[in-house]
Amino acid sequence: MKSGIEYPPGPAYILPYRLLRKFLRDPLKVLIDISHTYRDIAHFKFGRQNVYLLNHPDYIEDVLVTNYKNFIKSRGLQVSKRLLGNGLVTSEGEYHDKQRHLIQPTFYPKRIKSYADIMVNQAIDMCNSWHDGTILDIHKEMIKLTLAIICKTVLGYDIEPGHDEVGDALKTCMQYFNRLLMPFGELIEKIPLLPINKGFQTAKRDLDSIVYRMIKEHRKKLDIGHEKKEDDDLLSTLLQAQDEEAGIGRMTDEQLRDEVMTIFLAGHETTANALTWTYYLLSEHPTIETKLQGELHSIFG
Repeated sequence: MKSGIEYPPGPAYILPYRLLRKFLRDPLKVLIDISHTYRDIAHFKFGRQNVYLLNHPDYIEDVLVTNYKNFIKSRGLQVSKRLLGNGLVTSEGEYHDKQRHLIQPTFYPKRIKSYADIMVNQAIDMCNSWHDGTILDIHKEMIKLTLAIICKTVLGYDIEPGHDEVGDALKTCMQYFNRLLMPFGELIEKIPLLPINKGFQTAKRDLDSIVYRMIKEHRKKLDIGHEKKEDDDLLSTLLQAQDEEAGIGRMTDEQLRDEVMTIFLAGHETTANALTWTYYLLSEHPTIETKLQGELHSIFG
């Protein structure tokens, strides 16, 4: 029986498992093929979900900027609330607007520039740990690098070699979310005793313990007269963020926890993935790699 709703064009799979099988094999190829065939906008069913693939900047701007209030967060973001709470990525409406107003100055170019030395030093330390003739998994290395940078810039926290509890916990959480987002993934949630559910709860407790401990330590510094400085870590800046004119006070521990966790998840694996693909593409295009090296040398010497 047809619903009477007119959907945009897209692939029609009589057997949904055909799409699932293709997606599990190579998800990027599936999306690229659909975008090439159906151009600006496509619709397809993924399990019980209606999926819309936007491939035109005007449509994307309409959803994310012009008429963003007409759209709710995706199921993926709703699922991630279990770890991120009500952070900037998952929250909506008036609460989201207030949080964005408080947090936005934290990411002004001047603030980001103040973290450059940390990023450079972490990258140098990683390069110095590599040895000629050793084969490395560049994605794993970039995961370690981005996590070390985030821990230092966000929490002022140094990861000890061999004690990467933050990275291990984040990896467990990402694997959990990836499983939940597959068709019929919601069935996993209904069986609490499954190892994947128990593993997620343990990882979440570990992350909460670390973040709340750091919040407590940072509050203590603030209470004894720590003055705001340009090179403060992000948590120190967020602790002091407020707007008296707009009637927005400082964040609670829970709000801080949610925003810190959001920054961790949003900036960790995504950045590592982007760097990994960048290095791969540069290795495939040596002329561009040489040009990039020349530009870097001319800027940094």
